[in-house]
Amino acid sequence: MATAVAPEAERLPYLRLADDDDAVPGPKSGGAQTTAAATTTAVARPPPRVRALSERSPDGAAVLHYQVVDLGAQVYVWVGGGGGGPPTVPNLHFAIQQPRRAGGGGEAAVAALIPDDAASGRAEAMARRLAKRVGRPVLLSLAVPGAADPLLHALAERRLLQELKEMGLFASAAPAAAPAAAAAAAAAPGG
Repeated sequence: MATAVAPEAERLPYLRLADDDDAVPGPKSGGAQTTAAATTTAVARPPPRVRALSERSPDGAAVLHYQVVDLGAQVYVWVGGGGGGPPTVPNLHFAIQQPRRAGGGGEAAVAALIPDDAASGRAEAMARRLAKRVGRPVLLSLAVPGAADPLLHALAERRLLQELKEMGLFASAAPAAAPAAAAAAAAAPGG
């Protein structure tokens, strides 16, 4: 089935920002627009980092596909299985690390943005653990085949942790270690 394309006269005009390669719809109809405000308020930020990979389970029965997108302030993670059809997003969970308070455990809060009864428990738990490890909000979609197979989920999580570590996305313990290192250096002889 072919999709219809709107004639040139019916297309939306686009506004280009000074540092933006992508166009966004503009307020006036007359082609590309550039405003002084758009050029002065442009914010330089690094592009999202994307990592996509696939691997076969150890028994060879399933293929898992991974996509990790570092959006700067948060991380998006999708894990799916090779079911032969198009990739799906059957669920989406948002996890955010709560600040540690006196007497609090700092547990990550999880919300199901797209709930799915089949995988919700595992997806919520995985999103919570990932948010705790990266120290940033995490969006997780878990479309792993064989929802009842805990070993496949464990394999997927282990591989995700490896990829997040290689991407440098683990929350660092450097701020907590810095005062201890400074105290040790001050207590050292000659320091």
